[in-house]
Amino acid sequence: MGSRPARLLRAVVVLAVLGGLAACTAGVPQTDEVVSVSSVTSAPPSVDAEAPQDLGGPRIGQDETDVAVGFMNAMNSGDVGTIQRWVMPDARDDIARWSAKTATVWVYSVFEPGSEYLSQDDKLIVPIRVKVVGELRGGRDWYPSTGDKLLSLELAKDGGEPRVVNPGPVMWMRDMSFSKHYTSAELVMVPDVNDPSPLLAPVPVFVPAGGEDDRKASQARVKAALNLLLAGPKDRYGYLDTAIPAGTRLKWFRYAEDLATVNLTRSFAAPAGSGQLRIGQIFWTVNRLLPTAAVRILVEGRVVKPIGRDQFPAARTWTRRDVPLAAMWPQRSQEHENDSVLFVRRGEIYSILPRPGQSPRPVELDAPSPKSAPTRSPDYRWMAFVAGTGTEQTLWLVDPAGKAFRAEELSGRLSAPTWSPDSKRVYVVARDETGTRLVEVARGNLVVRRLQLAPLPLGLELASVTVSPDGTSLLAVADRPGRRVEEAEPVPGGQLYLGRFGSDGVTSWSKGQLAPGLGRIFSPIWVDPVTIAFVAETDNKDDLGKLWTIKSDGWDPTAVLNDTEVAIDDIGNRLAVDPTGRSFVVTARSTNGAALWMINRQDKSVSYLTVPNPNDFDSDPSFASR
Repeated sequence: MGSRPARLLRAVVVLAVLGGLAACTAGVPQTDEVVSVSSVTSAPPSVDAEAPQDLGGPRIGQDETDVAVGFMNAMNSGDVGTIQRWVMPDARDDIARWSAKTATVWVYSVFEPGSEYLSQDDKLIVPIRVKVVGELRGGRDWYPSTGDKLLSLELAKDGGEPRVVNPGPVMWMRDMSFSKHYTSAELVMVPDVNDPSPLLAPVPVFVPAGGEDDRKASQARVKAALNLLLAGPKDRYGYLDTAIPAGTRLKWFRYAEDLATVNLTRSFAAPAGSGQLRIGQIFWTVNRLLPTAAVRILVEGRVVKPIGRDQFPAARTWTRRDVPLAAMWPQRSQEHENDSVLFVRRGEIYSILPRPGQSPRPVELDAPSPKSAPTRSPDYRWMAFVAGTGTEQTLWLVDPAGKAFRAEELSGRLSAPTWSPDSKRVYVVARDETGTRLVEVARGNLVVRRLQLAPLPLGLELASVTVSPDGTSLLAVADRPGRRVEEAEPVPGGQLYLGRFGSDGVTSWSKGQLAPGLGRIFSPIWVDPVTIAFVAETDNKDDLGKLWTIKSDGWDPTAVLNDTEVAIDDIGNRLAVDPTGRSFVVTARSTNGAALWMINRQDKSVSYLTVPNPNDFDSDPSFASR
C-alpha cells in the first residue's frame, strides 16, 4: 500500500473552540483588522527566533529587532522579573500583574520578526507575527484558536538601551514553553446531585506544572487542582454541580510512597448531601493526576467518620479499583466477555471478535435492509441501527432477546444513533423537507420527542451528534445548509462543535470550531470522558484522511499515526474505539475492497480485522455505543 501524504499542518496549532478570543490592545490589532506593517520591502534582519537568547536584558547599541526577539523569549520564561528587564520603566507595573494566578496567557507555535519601521507619528515599530494556538483564561480554562496575529512592538531608548514601550495587556508564550509551565488536569464535578445512580463529570482545566522536582511538582499540581475543585463549578463549567459542601477548604496535601493524603476543613463532613459523591470528586481529581496513588481523606487532620445523608463510610484509603468509586466514573462502555465489533457488509449487520483470525457472524434481524450505523447501548444489552436509504430512513431498536422494533414516528435522513449513558434513550438527527431536528427515542416505549436545539454558529446545520459519557455535553458535526450530500459520503462531515446538553436538548454551543484547519471532520467519538477522536480529510485531492485525538477543550490535537509509522491507503470516514480507549477500528479502503483495520494507540501497530474482498464493503464499525 502507498504511504499517505504528509499534512502541512502542525498538530498543536490548529484549534478554535468555545468562544472567541478577546483581541489584545496596546500594540496587538483587533481580530480581522488590516494592519499595514511597513512600506519597506527589504527582507527582515537575519534573526534566529528559535535560538537561545540572552534574557539578562537589552544592551547599549543592541539592534531593536534583537530586543523585540529578546522580549518574546523573556515571556517564555514566565518570570515577571525577567520580562520587566526588557521594557521601559513605566511599563513594568503593567507586567507585574502577569504574576497573578488568574492572569491570561496567549500561546503561539512560532513567531517571525518583520522589518522595523517608523510609524506616522515617528515611533519605531518592530512587527512580530505569531501563529496563534490559543488562550489560557483565568489561569485555568483553555480557549484554542488558529491563524496569525500581529504584535506591533514599539521600541524606545532608556538611556542608551532600547526597550519595549508597549508590552500589551497579556503575556505571550510559545507552546513548548507553555507546556513546561502548565499541565492539563481534570476537575471532577457532578451532573446531578440528586441522581439516585451517582455519576461524575470530569472537565479539563490547566494548573501550574510546578517545579522540577517530581514529587514537589506532583504535589503542587494536585493542590492547585483541589483548590479549583473546592471553589466549585464556574465559568465554562458553571452549569455543572458539586456535592462538596460550600466553604470546604484544603488545609494541606501530602504525597509520599504512593499515598496521597488530603486534609480538608470541617465543612466537608456536613451531614447533608451525598457523602459518596463528595468522596468520589476528591478521589478522582487526585487520581487523574496521580494514577497509581492511593488516596486518604482527612477532616481537620483526623480520620473521616461516615458522612452525608447516605452515611458513606469514608474512613479508609481509596484506590481506583474500589467499586463504590469506580462505578461513578463515566465510560462509554464497559469491557464484556466476548465483546464484539458490529459492522455492515452488503447492507446487513455482522459482528466479529476484535482479535486477528476471527470470522464475522451475521446478526439475524427481522428488519428491512439496507441497514447501517449499528450501535450497541453502553450496558451492551440493546442495539440501535438505521434502515433504508436517502430520506426514507427509519430507526430500529433491538432488545436483549434479539427482537427488532421500529420507532414508528420517525423517518427522514437519519444520523447514526447515539445512546444516553444510562442506555435508556437514543438520539438521532433527522433531516427532511421540513428542516433539521434533534430527536430522542425512549427505549422502553419508542416514544419520539423533539428536543431543543440552540442555533449553531454561522447559521450552520446539524448533521450528527454524539453524547458524552457523562451525558452533560455532545459532539456535533455541522455543515452549511443545503450542501449536497454525495453518494460517496453517506457519513455526514463538516465542522466540529461542542454543545451543552441537558434533558431538554442543546442549550448552547461553543462559539468556535473544535478543530479548524484539520479539514472536514467525520465520526467524532469519545475515547474517554475528556478525549475525542475523529477522522479528518482536507481538500487536497491526494489526502486520504487522518485519525486525530484531542482534549474536549480543544487542547493538544495529535495524529494517532504519523505518515512514516504505518501505511494505510484510505481509512474511510467511519470510526470506532474499544471500551479501554486503546484501539481504534476503521474501514481501510483499497483496490482489493474495503475491510476493517484495528489500530493500536500504544504500539502504533495496525492489523486486519476482516479481509478485503472486492465483493464486500465492510463499513460502520462500532463497539458498544459511539
